[in-house]
Amino acid sequence: MSLEEQQPITTAIVPMRGDIIENVTYLEYLFHLYIVKHFCTDDIKSKEMVSLILGPSVELMNEYKIVRYLLETYNKALLESNKSILADMQKVIEHRNIFAHWITDYSPEAIHQFKKNNVVRLVHFKRTSGEFANSLVIDVAYFSDLLKKIWDCIKFMEKVAL
Repeated sequence: MSLEEQQPITTAIVPMRGDIIENVTYLEYLFHLYIVKHFCTDDIKSKEMVSLILGPSVELMNEYKIVRYLLETYNKALLESNKSILADMQKVIEHRNIFAHWITDYSPEAIHQFKKNNVVRLVHFKRTSGEFANSLVIDVAYFSDLLKKIWDCIKFMEKVAL
């Protein structure tokens, strides 16, 4: 495949990846604020917790598990009025990892599908064998729905973290 044939797919997927990663990074920041707000009472300890523990040592999915525990334990009423928010957060994190780590498919079939249906396919391979493991086909509607879900999670977390 030539770079010229790959360019339209690259032009489509790069801004999508950027939007997802940028917005989920802000969501992760809100996770940090919420966790720190619960455990720390002063600014120095808050900054230390983020810079020494949360930021460098705790993966996003584990931060989500902490946030989920705190919400389920201390914000039950808010969760009752936002029944899907925890599942939405988990889906957002899973998809963030897909957008960050899966490879864009530039196969002849993928290029054909892009030209025909304006879809991009991300693929994942097994770490041990390098064999194909999974794929995700992304179109504008799928991307828009995911971005809306991220924004809903951000709005929710802003209520509890800020």
